[in-house]
Amino acid sequence: MKRKGILTLTALCLVAAVSLAGCGGGDALTKDATLLPYSTGVNAEGKYDETLFYRNDLYTTDAPDPGSIYCEEDGYWYIFTTGLLCMRTKDFVTYEDMGIALDPDPDAWSYTRYWAPECIYDKKTQKYYLYYSAAAKNVPEINMYDSFRLGVAVSDTPAGPYHEWEGERIIPKRDENGNRIQSNGQDVMITETITKSQFPFDFMNSPVVHEMGLDNFACIDVSPFYDDNGDLYLYFDRHIDHNISQNCIWGVKMIDAVTPDYDTLKQLTQPGRKTPGGEENFEVDNNINEGPFMISHITEKPNGEKIKKYYLTYSNYGYSDRGYSVACAVADDPLGDFVKLDQKYGQPLHGIDADFDHTAGTAHHQFIKYGDEWFIQYHAFSNRETVANGRSVAFDRIMFTYNEELGYDLIYSNGPTYSLQPLPYILTGYKNLATEATVTADSIASGSSASLLNDGRVSIKESNACDFLSAGNSVTITLDFGKEVNVRAIMIYNGYDIMHAFSQVDVVRFDSEEGGYYLENLVFPEEYVSIRRMRPGGAAIAEFNEIKANKITLKITKKIATEKFSDQPDQAGISISDIVVIGK
Repeated sequence: MKRKGILTLTALCLVAAVSLAGCGGGDALTKDATLLPYSTGVNAEGKYDETLFYRNDLYTTDAPDPGSIYCEEDGYWYIFTTGLLCMRTKDFVTYEDMGIALDPDPDAWSYTRYWAPECIYDKKTQKYYLYYSAAAKNVPEINMYDSFRLGVAVSDTPAGPYHEWEGERIIPKRDENGNRIQSNGQDVMITETITKSQFPFDFMNSPVVHEMGLDNFACIDVSPFYDDNGDLYLYFDRHIDHNISQNCIWGVKMIDAVTPDYDTLKQLTQPGRKTPGGEENFEVDNNINEGPFMISHITEKPNGEKIKKYYLTYSNYGYSDRGYSVACAVADDPLGDFVKLDQKYGQPLHGIDADFDHTAGTAHHQFIKYGDEWFIQYHAFSNRETVANGRSVAFDRIMFTYNEELGYDLIYSNGPTYSLQPLPYILTGYKNLATEATVTADSIASGSSASLLNDGRVSIKESNACDFLSAGNSVTITLDFGKEVNVRAIMIYNGYDIMHAFSQVDVVRFDSEEGGYYLENLVFPEEYVSIRRMRPGGAAIAEFNEIKANKITLKITKKIATEKFSDQPDQAGISISDIVVIGK
């Protein structure tokens, strides 16, 4: 895998020091303060500081449908992709190719199209289980999807090699309709032997499938989920190309890692409907629900009450669509009933607006927790402007934000991005200190709030815009920490609306008990500005040698619209999406 060259902070700062030498300090914010050399994070050759930042450069071409698992023993994330390939990374900047995780046995039940693998570690057996979908032998195939079934392979190590699971399992005996056979009120149990020539999950044995009268149950995109109590579930997409209305998310509870409880099989979503069988023409969907992933989360409400919800996230619009995105349905139980969230709740929660040119096809995802932070891992097309030339692994931060109307937290994604972002803080030893500061602004537009400046959310799409807006075309912002902290960098994320976006930060001042530092003319990067819109997720960045500060003050007076769009009437107000202070 390709790796970007590492550039030392010293080299970056020296360049900045030369460019800043002799800058004037007429503003009150520069009085009795020392000029601070800084870097914008990227040098003249376009190389960035990989010790502090990452960027979704989409190096891992031909890596669609990524699913990953963290190995505590070696500190690596092992990422599996369609084709049953494996790679690993610690920083999501550098990737190591680990080869083929599963080389299918010629005598196995599958023969082609090995898609969307995901992995779990089972503490009981101390084994890794790799779930995947593939085309099965000896299954009638009217179209390419009809023969798809789910498989599972097992290994002692996360990278493999894996081999198709085969062995014995204890299951309830069933009649010809899939119902359990009982004796004296107890299930009659039998030993079932599965060989590698049999796909291990045959949902045609479920009474639900018998009741529906289905003659086929093809499925793809399997995703395992461990609940907090140790219960295991599988989620997948029932996919029949000639009956696309049945392209739905289903779920089943597992008895163990290889044994489904067919009685629990349940349809969880239906395309174009808020609930299965519910009202048609659901605004977030089209005709595709695929690539499911489950996450649970406990909301602590303002009154102290705790409430647990299950978030079933899925991909819509299809992988070949530029707008391939991630939406969410919520329930109180791992198997529902799930209700899809409306557009007004920021749905789809991850994806692009139609005219974005910096990325495309940003879905088939999973959520991962790295240290104390949550991220969304997904694939995007390497071409960026169109759905061509392979897919690559990308990731961005997510967070949970409280929705007062619903009474529980919603998932919020700070992506997809193609701009410098802070590395996971567990890797750098730093974190975002801005969330701990008291933030004030001397100019606030009606309906806006200074709290939007450090809430951790970056506006990506029009539907989830959460920008601070000043009342006039000048604003001074103060972050007061109430104590001395160590600061390594500051990032000021621009607003979504280009007509209110800033072109540069005039001055940033850092005050401490020992005195003050300041930097001037922190320019917002040109590459994040197109003809009439912003590339979302971009920030003006100042990186410097670590300093102490108990208060940070910044002043902004310059707007992109004033400089570039003189033909447009002025729209008062400067927007800022978020401020990140990297420190400890």
